[in-house]
Amino acid sequence: LANKIKALTLFATHYFELTQLPEKMEGVANVHLDALEHGDTIAFMHSVQDGAASKSYGLAVAALAGVPKEVIKRARQKLRELESISPNAAATQVDGTQMSLL
Repeated sequence: LANKIKALTLFATHYFELTQLPEKMEGVANVHLDALEHGDTIAFMHSVQDGAASKSYGLAVAALAGVPKEVIKRARQKLRELESISPNAAATQVDGTQMSLL
């Protein structure tokens, strides 16, 4: 998108592979929205910060969206399993149903 149509913005929430693009392409940068965590909840500050997000807030956002607590609990367990395999596994592992972007 950056090379072919000169897209100015690509917004993604779950494709952590995209954070590698600035290393591979000129003129590409990562930014993220600042967020404050309060226990299991989160407040987005609507302030754009340089760099990739340091972590995923998917479970906190799912809770805000009303996803049932049992689903969140199971997802949290799965996240711990992935992180126990490798500290970066949850952010970098691409499963068989997701096509690699890079």
